[in-house]
Order: sequence, then structure tokens, then C-alpha cells
Amino acid sequence: MIHKLFVATKAFIIYRKKVLIVRESTKYKDGTNFGSYDVPGGRIKPGQKFDKSLLREIKEETGLKEFKIIDPYKPFDVDIHLIPKRPEFPEHFHYDVRFLLEANPNDLIHVSEESHDVQWIRLDDLEEFSQERSVLRMKEKLF
Repeated sequence: MIHKLFVATKAFIIYRKKVLIVRESTKYKDGTNFGSYDVPGGRIKPGQKFDKSLLREIKEETGLKEFKIIDPYKPFDVDIHLIPKRPEFPEHFHYDVRFLLEANPNDLIHVSEESHDVQWIRLDDLEEFSQERSVLRMKEKLF
């Protein structure tokens, strides 16, 4: 069987030993993490560059507009995983290209229609919100 392939950009946004997480809405029809916490991000639109996709997704999901990509030319992490078949779409692979960012403390976050929750949590508390190995791996890379 030939699987579809989607490439996504994801943002591990930190500030003062905290990380920004989003809880995906169960009503978001294009979602792959329904009701789960993850870092902001999403699929790259055809022809879109990584940095433009990252900026678009962060703004759409969190409202943040001011942040610094630590190294825009080198991903912080790459994760490849299979998304199971759902009524809305077939089984497919996701290639998540993740970047490390530092937030501006004066920038305000908001909850979008794609999310149930957006919040800053202490890095030490990340395991309480996500058991996803790929998310926890990014925390480990910081230390």
C-alpha cells in the first residue's frame, strides 16, 4: 500500500524554563492529535517555505507574533510517524520538522478554533500534559 505523506512544521517555544503547549480541539477537522497536548504547528502548504509555515501556524494556533527562531536553518528535531486512518482522511505519514524558538514575554497568547487550550507550563511539568515520546524528546535535548 502506498501511503500519503505530509510534512509539518512544529514549534518548541520556550521562555524562562517554560514551554508553550496547545490542546487540539476535537472539532478541528484536519487535526491529528484530537484532545491531546502538543507543541504548536501544522502541515506545510504546497510551495510554502518552512519558516513561513512555522510563522503561520504559530500565529494561527497561539496568537504569538514575536519570537526568535534559534536556528532557522537547522531543525531542532524531526519526527516521522504514521497517522491512523479516520473517516475524514486515509492512513498517512507525518514528517514533523521541529524548530526551537524563544518567545517574547510581552506577546499575548490566545486560544484559536483549532485548540481547546493554549498555555505556558514549566518544562519540569511537561510529562503531566503529554506522554508523547517525540514531545518529551525535545525537552531532553535542551539539557
